Amino acid sequence: MRGVTSQNSGRSQRGFTMVELLVVISIILIVTAIALPSLPTFLRSYKLRNDARTLAGQISAARMLASENTKRALVACNTTTKICQIALRGLDDPLLTGLNGSAFTVVTAGLQVALSGTDSFGPPGAAGASSPSNPTGQASTGAVQCNNIVFNSRGIPVYDATVSPSCANTTKDGWWVSNYVNYINDGLGDAIAVVVDPSGKANLYNWTGSQWVAIAD
Repeated sequence: MRGVTSQNSGRSQRGFTMVELLVVISIILIVTAIALPSLPTFLRSYKLRNDARTLAGQISAARMLASENTKRALVACNTTTKICQIALRGLDDPLLTGLNGSAFTVVTAGLQVALSGTDSFGPPGAAGASSPSNPTGQASTGAVQCNNIVFNSRGIPVYDATVSPSCANTTKDGWWVSNYVNYINDGLGDAIAVVVDPSGKANLYNWTGSQWVAIAD
């Protein structure tokens, strides 16, 4: 019985043979060789979507701050520094409420977001692709970049004369804007449109090279 036990124990401790190790290593090398060419594309796509979702989150935060403080809120994006920040109108004066502020004041540096890598603001046309049509018919402003997105004290996207967004479809202060659009492209033809609909919700659309496709929440 002792001999049988010792023999079984020896078998259970048996490791991999050299042939088995070489087969496993070969499989790993083959899979790696197949995956490597697509890795840069995957990373670019991941960063682009992450930047778009981060901007959409910042837009939602500005909308909530506008309602909470009963003041207009601004999401301002700088195409040079590639940084977006939130500001409230009349924040520096507690006596100014509603629409009576004369200027926007940055809320806090913690609410700033910056694009990653080679991502930049602008439609895919700026990256060599043909200028896109409206994202699935949702953006009445077409391919125009909206660097300033303004919400009124109720969280509704509106035109504000003090920041004069060139993409607004009205010139009357306080009027609703049908759709604000902020594009982010990766510099190689891929882009995502962050579209703020009339209710104030930020929706994402991916540019496939020929059309806009909605990205699920």
